[in-house]
Amino acid sequence: CCGSGLGGSRPTDGAGRPRQGQPGPSAEDEGRPASPCPEGNLETRFQAAADSLHHLVAESGNQLPQEAALLAYGLYKQATSGDASGPQPWATQLKARAMYDAWAQQSGVSRQDAMRRFVEVVDGLGC
Repeated sequence: CCGSGLGGSRPTDGAGRPRQGQPGPSAEDEGRPASPCPEGNLETRFQAAADSLHHLVAESGNQLPQEAALLAYGLYKQATSGDASGPQPWATQLKARAMYDAWAQQSGVSRQDAMRRFVEVVDGLGC
């Protein structure tokens, strides 16, 4: 659910597939609090999503949809640096300006909300 690729151990058949009708241990069984996402806390999911996106960009030769890439960038910067700061790049600096504007659009979004939305965006890209 979170694009992290992390997960608890589940009973598998000889080929590594989950056994039918035998779910893995629940969070409560392992002494962990239940969570809507079994992969772990928000920080862990955020970092895993960032790593997944980095690998996707490297593998695809940076062929992500521009709108999704800018949204992910803006959310990542908001989560890691807070509201946009510094001077806005000149309009002739197309890439730098687009990146700054994507970050500035997230101004006022809390760190946790930016992290959560970043994970959702990365999930939507198939990471």
